[in-house]
Formats: sequence, C-alpha cells, structure tokens
Amino acid sequence: MNVTLPTAAESTIGNLRGAQADRKQLVAMQHSLFNLVQDASLPAHIRAACARAWSDLQERKRIVDGKPLPGALRPELAALRALRSGRQSAHKALLAINPADLPQGS
Repeated sequence: MNVTLPTAAESTIGNLRGAQADRKQLVAMQHSLFNLVQDASLPAHIRAACARAWSDLQERKRIVDGKPLPGALRPELAALRALRSGRQSAHKALLAINPADLPQGS
C-alpha cells in the first residue's frame, strides 16, 4: 500500500479560498480513496472502510456546497410536523399548507 500525496508545489488548493478550497480537498481525498478501493491487493475490510469514507466525503461535499437534504424544503411537512407535535392548532396547520406545494396524484 503505497499512497503518494501531492507536494505543496503540486497542489492547487493553496490558490483557492473558502468553500472552493474545502471542496477541492474533499475531491482530492475522494480520488485517493477511490484508487485504494480499486487496488485488489488490499484486504476487503480496508477497501470497505475506504468506500465508507468516500461516502462520508460525498455527504461533506453536499454540506460545503450548501445543498439541503432531499425533501428538507417541503413546507407542507413542516406544517404537519407542527400539527403532530401539538405546537399549533389543526386550523393554523392546515392554513399554512399551500395547495400548490402538495404533490398532484394521478
């Protein structure tokens, strides 16, 4: 298992700032992990750990990019959750739901 990392002179991360640098580092780490997963000489448990780490980095990229979780921005769910937890009356919860936001059944 011989992993070589780029030197400071070879790395372009130092020229970037903020989220761009963070994302570039995440992509570089994912690339290294992907190469390790493809190496058949490594034991299976090491390759599985690298695959899990790759998946964790994918989640971190989503966070750095500022993208919400799928389905997190559905206002009708927030109103229904508030109704279920008893924080507001049923009337207010139903008024908070915009019919245009509801999924259209076929």
